[in-house]
Amino acid sequence: DNMPFNFIFVPKNACTSIKASLLHAFANLDVNNVKRRTHALADSHLKESIDYNKQFVALVRNPYSRFISAFADKCRPEGDMVVWKALCNRYGFDTGKPISMVQLLDALISDEPNMINPHFRPQSNILCASAISPCRLFFMERFSEFSSFLREQGIELLKRAPHATKARAPKPHELDDDIISKIIHLYVNDFSLYQYSVDPAIMLSARSPRISEFLISPERDLAPSASVCCDNLLFSKPFLASTSSIVCLCNHARR
Repeated sequence: DNMPFNFIFVPKNACTSIKASLLHAFANLDVNNVKRRTHALADSHLKESIDYNKQFVALVRNPYSRFISAFADKCRPEGDMVVWKALCNRYGFDTGKPISMVQLLDALISDEPNMINPHFRPQSNILCASAISPCRLFFMERFSEFSSFLREQGIELLKRAPHATKARAPKPHELDDDIISKIIHLYVNDFSLYQYSVDPAIMLSARSPRISEFLISPERDLAPSASVCCDNLLFSKPFLASTSSIVCLCNHARR
């Protein structure tokens, strides 16, 4: 109730760190206690009735890196046993044997998206994209922008990464073509809605597809309302804070 916004948590998107930070800031809980029992405390303190008068905030991640991270963490006998056992029970895997990415992707693709374990469920489903449009949408690949937002709200970021997977996870561009095509199939809405490239070598999301659309077509006539929208977007603080955005704007400036 004390939070000035509604935050929609997405597993594998710094979820633990964000929960810990919000608990410390708005539930006045001891830091050490928060770090020990982050998820349990979040369930009891951060999941109260939604106030629809508050803005919705969310953090999204490139579908390739999110899937790879979840797979490396959850899909092995010596990993997160809670999630691993649930996956095995649902899809008929052997809890004592590792599985391949292809095996998991085939199982996930055949499942109903909203029934997929949240660590692998498309972000657009978790964020209820058909019903909710976040007022503030941040990207893991530009995490500094999200950190700045938290500081503006008086929130100290408590970094928690109990399931870090960098050491054992492949890079997106190292994936086989078959795996890439299956990831694209499963997360097609995530790629589209959050403007991520299906090229695994391009990990950064577009800052705003609407801004890009205005810039690459400077010769077209805009209705007055569209011009106002264009101005509001172009001169928003996040856009102007990006050097690449300024370069792009100058290159496509009207004469």
